[in-house]
Formats: sequence, structure tokens, C-alpha cells
Amino acid sequence: MNKKVIVLFSIFLTAVIAIGSYLGFNSTRPTPKVVQSPQTVSVSICDVQQSVAAPGRLINTQTSPVGMPTDGQLSEILVRPGQNVSQGQLLARMANLENLAAQAASAELETLQAQETLDALTRNAPARKAQLKVDLLAAQDALKKAQEKRTALAQPRAQGTTLEQAEGELVMAQDAYQQALNYYQSVSELEITNPERMAAVQMLAAAKQQYERSKANLAWYQGTPGAAELAKADADVELAKANAAAAQAALDRLKNGLDPISEAQAKNSLAQAQAKLAKARQVQQSGEILAPFSGVVIEINAQVGEPLQVGAAILTLSNPQALQVKATVTQEDYPLIKVGQAVELYFDARADLTMHGKIESIIPKRIEGDRPLYNIFINLDETPLDLVDGMTTDSAITIAQQAGVLCLPRAVVRASGSNSVTVQVWDGVQILSRQIEIGLRGDAYVEIKTGLKEGERVVTK
Repeated sequence: MNKKVIVLFSIFLTAVIAIGSYLGFNSTRPTPKVVQSPQTVSVSICDVQQSVAAPGRLINTQTSPVGMPTDGQLSEILVRPGQNVSQGQLLARMANLENLAAQAASAELETLQAQETLDALTRNAPARKAQLKVDLLAAQDALKKAQEKRTALAQPRAQGTTLEQAEGELVMAQDAYQQALNYYQSVSELEITNPERMAAVQMLAAAKQQYERSKANLAWYQGTPGAAELAKADADVELAKANAAAAQAALDRLKNGLDPISEAQAKNSLAQAQAKLAKARQVQQSGEILAPFSGVVIEINAQVGEPLQVGAAILTLSNPQALQVKATVTQEDYPLIKVGQAVELYFDARADLTMHGKIESIIPKRIEGDRPLYNIFINLDETPLDLVDGMTTDSAITIAQQAGVLCLPRAVVRASGSNSVTVQVWDGVQILSRQIEIGLRGDAYVEIKTGLKEGERVVTK
């Protein structure tokens, strides 16, 4: 065997040994553990909402009686319960039309009187303004006197000559009392029925009474008022302030001419009288009673031929589209709700329907009953035709919302009192622990503020 063959054989043998050693070594290495893909949910962008529940029912806000325009009787009623009517449609006719002329004249007189009241406000405005100025000056003067009296109460009741005079009167009374006492002692040995002794007794009693009166008078002048007197003086000052403020406000209202409150009242009275007159004339001319608005006749309240007074209900008319939700909230939820908050509404009568609205008003008074509940009223954005008064509702009031934020289902993020939470993230190969910060905790989702990115997979189990 030549050298070339030996060299080639040696290289081949070395390669075989190396390959064998490598295969033997790899066969002894542990097989890597394959991690099974866990159940996950993707971090996404969504709107996070927090809400409170408010069960309730639909109520009608435009149900009203159609009343008699004047005293009289009906000759016929032309509608029946459940009937739809349009605004201006004929509902009933009056009987005895000849008796309506006097009632129309009465309505006309009422209108003239209301107009005269409004005109008198304009005529009397200058005199009224002058009187209010006098009233204001009197109120301001009374306030000044009340304040001066209260200031004086902080000092002794008297000083100077008044106090000196009281002191002098006490000295004189004390001297007179001593003289009377001396005289009485000089005659005290006489019989009790002796005229001189009796005169001494009377003189002593009178002198003592004057002495005690002078002493009390000086003590009062030297003293300061008690708590009751100070409290009364304070109350007098506050009352005088209120009277002065009221007088100033009354005068201010006349700066632009008429008192706006009196003017509004007079105009309202005139408008009511004019409407009454227009209706009386319409009834007098045709004897017809028309529908004031479109709606449904709920019930008939009168009978043909029955004597009826003005305003007595002939029938009850309701607008079925004038609906509002009257709901209740608990005392725990009451501080969370505000007028204008958005509401989602669900109806037992229409399980397929979800509507929207807003809180219109909140009643700050507890409903009578065992549970502490409070009424709220919700306006609907729209009203379907098949929803009616009395139907039950469930309302979800949105009290907080974050739109277009990173979020996870609430069931995935097990948060306690802290906003810092640890979750398990699957990166496709292994499960990693991740510290995240959460924001708003909604009803279904939780806002993710830091620690995750959109599309990352969070382990759910």
C-alpha cells in the first residue's frame, strides 16, 4: 500500500470517528420541552364604559282633559275611547247655544279688565317708582337706627351726666333713708298705734323703696346688656337689612320702566283672558269643541245632556308619542348621576330594541318605602310607535367613558384595589409575566394605560 492510499484512508477513518462521536453526543442530549399554546385574548382598541342600572317605566307627558269652555250641556260627543284624532278635529257639540252669549260677554269683560291692569302698570310706573324711593329711604333709616342701637349695646348703658345724675339720686335716696331710719328709731318706743310712730313707719318704708329703686337704676346704667337683649338687637339688624335689600330690589326692577314681575303677571293674565274669550266666541258661533292637539282619546268623562260647569272634563286626550322614562336609582348610585348623562334603554315589550336618551331631571327626595330609592326622568332621543305609557324599562346610565383606548375584557384583568396588575403574556413561544397599569374599569372592559400594546396576546387561563 503506497503512502497516498494510507493518507486517504487515515482521513476517511478520522471523519467516520468524528461523525460517530457527534451522533453519539446528540443522542444523549435532552429533548427540548414543547410549550403548548395557551388560551389567550388579544389586546384591542375599544370604548370602555362604566354604568349604573335604573329600572323604570314609560310615562306620558301630554295627557290632559279637554274641558268645557263654558257652563252648559253637550248635544253630542263625536269620538270614542281609543280613537285617534288630529289637532282641530271636532270632538263634541254644545247644546243651548243661545245661552252662550252672556258667557262670551263675561269673557270679553275679563279681557278688558286684564288689559286695563296692564295699562295701569304703565300709567302708574312714575308714581310707583317715587313711592319705592320713599320706601327705600325709610328702610335704610330703620337699618341705620337698628345698627346704632346694636353698637350702643356694646357699651355701658349710660355715661357722663346721665350716670352722674343716677349716682346723685342714689346718694340723696340713701341719705333720706338714713334720716327716716333715725326718726323711726327715735319713736320706736311709742305705742304701735301712736300716730307719730305710724307716720315714722310710712316715712321709713317710702324712703327704703326709693333707695332700692335708685340703687337698681344706677346698677342698670352701669351694667351691659344680657344675651337675650343682644340677640334681639342682632335679629332687628338682620331684619332691617332684609327690608332694605327688598326695597332696593323693588326699586331696581323699575329702572327700565315697568316691574318685570308685575308686567309678566299682567301679560299672562291678559293672555289667559284672551284665550278664554277666543274659545267662548268660537263656541258661541259654532258650538263646537275641537281637539287641542293630535292624540288618542283615553276616556270619555261626560254624558250628553248632563249639566256641566266651565272647565269640567269632557274627555281625556293623550299624545302617545309624548313619552318619558321615570326610573329609580339607589342611594349608592345617586351621587354618580348627573343631568345630561347618556342612557341606553331596553324594553321588556321589545326585547329586540335598544334606544338612547339622556337624563332630563333628578328628584332629590327619597321615595317612600323600605328601600332608599330616588326618581330620575329620562328623555328619549326618539319614540317608536309601539311603545306606550306604563311599559317597563331597564336603563343603563353611562357615568364614565373612555373612547378608543387599549382594553381587555374585565374578566381577564383581575384587579384589586390597586391600578397596578400583573398579567401573563404569550409571545408565541413562551408565557411571560407583565406588569401593567389600568385606568377606567368598565362594565365589560378595562382600560389599559401602560404595559401592553395592541395585538399582544394575554393569557386568559
